[in-house]
Amino acid sequence: MLKNMVRDRDSLSGLIVLIFAIAGYIYSVFKISSDATVGVAPDFYPKLLFIVIGISGLVTLLNGFRREIKKEMPAFNWKAVITVITLLIGYAYLLQLVGFVISSIVFMIAFMFVLGERKPINMIVVPIITSLLIYFLFSKAFMIMLP
Repeated sequence: MLKNMVRDRDSLSGLIVLIFAIAGYIYSVFKISSDATVGVAPDFYPKLLFIVIGISGLVTLLNGFRREIKKEMPAFNWKAVITVITLLIGYAYLLQLVGFVISSIVFMIAFMFVLGERKPINMIVVPIITSLLIYFLFSKAFMIMLP
């Protein structure tokens, strides 16, 4: 049973996400203050996020068990993993130099290329719109300044 579950990518990914959500929720219970003087306490959104992530992981896990035809996991690609880690380190460094919008656009273009996207319109439009949308959402709606 466990051998089949490890080979099934939905079951495995659902289990990993569920474990992450449970660990994150437990962390938020003990490490984030629940004292609220006005409105919602600081621990509300992290807890809500981990609950939603946990539900998603559970649904994915259950769908993996219900499926008749199991999908085999692809071979592990170390080159892609090392490339993504390098991109993340470069993104963190670039974030300090040029700020959120530009570094996010560059990171997303490179990341999409690593994942196999080759359409120029997608590789340009999606990162620009996503970066600007996140920037304005945080700076205007949440009033949190990004670097």
